[in-house]
Amino acid sequence: MSQPNVEALIARFGSDDPVERREAREAIEARGRTLAGVVAAALKDDEQRVRWEAAKALTSIATTDAVPALIDSLKDEDPGVRWLAAEALTTVGTDAVKPVLRALLTMSEDPWFREGAHHVLRSLVRPETTEVVRALEGRFQGMTVPVAADSALRKLG
Repeated sequence: MSQPNVEALIARFGSDDPVERREAREAIEARGRTLAGVVAAALKDDEQRVRWEAAKALTSIATTDAVPALIDSLKDEDPGVRWLAAEALTTVGTDAVKPVLRALLTMSEDPWFREGAHHVLRSLVRPETTEVVRALEGRFQGMTVPVAADSALRKLG
């Protein structure tokens, strides 16, 4: 029996059957990180189930290729997708720090984005980002976060 192609597996992310969705996700995860870019494209799907399954898969197979799409997903309307996108960014590790900081320069007004960025930066503890985490926890975040993110980016080079 031949394995389904990636597009067919991603199409199954939208199934009404949770077992079918999980099996499709696990089949993609088993194929590894080379599929991260294709899976990341599914984060833009109109259907919440597809976005959620894609984000869930990326928590296992996330690579730097998926970082831009994961950062965009920190603004997703669905809290589950946002949370999983943040978890996937932490899976990427320190390679996600600078892109998240750069995004904070322009997206710090979005409370959902700030929440996800906070989760990522707090999980990927770096001395250079301590002030950004504090700003994300403080008052007037829309004003203080971009300044702190810019300072952290300068420290990181």
